Amino acid sequence: MSRHNNAKRDINYTGRDWKKSLNFVLNIKVLNSLAKLPLFKPIKVFFDKDILIKELKIALLEKDSEINRLKKDYSTKTDNLRYEYEKKQNELNAVIISLQTIIKQAHEQGTLNPAYLKIQEALNMLTSPNYHKSRKIHTNVALFLRENEDFWVKEAIREAQLKHSNLLNSESVKYIFSTNLHRYFNYLYESLMKGIDQDINIFVDSQSISSKFVYRTAFQYIKDKVQDQTLNIDEVDLLRRIIEHLIENNF
Repeated sequence: MSRHNNAKRDINYTGRDWKKSLNFVLNIKVLNSLAKLPLFKPIKVFFDKDILIKELKIALLEKDSEINRLKKDYSTKTDNLRYEYEKKQNELNAVIISLQTIIKQAHEQGTLNPAYLKIQEALNMLTSPNYHKSRKIHTNVALFLRENEDFWVKEAIREAQLKHSNLLNSESVKYIFSTNLHRYFNYLYESLMKGIDQDINIFVDSQSISSKFVYRTAFQYIKDKVQDQTLNIDEVDLLRRIIEHLIENNF
């Protein structure tokens, strides 16, 4: 009798669960049907907007996180570049002092020859106020290029795509174009930091350039648009002149 009652109770529970499931499914179908009616559309739109707002908030948080990471990377990159410059400047100062000492000793001993005089002329130039002013301008422009390289490359690519979509017509071509732009930036940076025009072939393989028009457009855009609060008039002028030199001699 007990087993019979238990079995009957199980059947009742099962039946009840089945009815709940059926009612749940029917309710969903009813709700879906109602949602299609004009009267209920505002309710559906309200919930859709709520979901969209939540998704946008999540996206904004992710963007904020990305911006903070980029700011941190930018700060670290800038600090490293300035440390590198100060290190090289200290090394140069040490070399200047050593050479000045050698020349002074040679002069006192009466062994000063024409080669020493050439070195003395170079040292006078290196220690002159005008030279230091010029070097500071070159260094500031070089650091500006390195710090803002990614931004200007993206802007230049966007401009080139607008004007030469037929030439930048595949992902492989765009990749080569982007890579070469970064290499040209490296060439400009090294030339400015070393104070002498570098061999551009060391940086960029001319065979990888399928069309010079896109490169001319890219650097002409940078030359026309570049202006930053961190650069003074002399620095902006130098930057535009070296970009013009790059364009005229290579594109």
